[in-house]
Amino acid sequence: MHAEPLRDCDGRVVRWYGVNVDVDDRKRAEEALRKSERELRLLIETIPAAVWRATPDGESDYFNQRMARGYRYVADRPAESHGATRPHQSR
Repeated sequence: MHAEPLRDCDGRVVRWYGVNVDVDDRKRAEEALRKSERELRLLIETIPAAVWRATPDGESDYFNQRMARGYRYVADRPAESHGATRPHQSR
């Protein structure tokens, strides 16, 4: 709630004006979004597949746990031995 007084020329309050904003719907929507994000993160982290996200210019900015483990395995070996490149690079 926000209120402002209307004062006369002597500075006395003659009336109050206020605004009350109901934020219930917004709070419910924010909580639903947080829940959905948690569920999606759990799904992405537990599926038996490598998942990553890249920016439009090809830079990887997210790896799920499976992808990160696989990438660490590949990064620890010489590239010539497995023919692999980083996920965002072309061969």
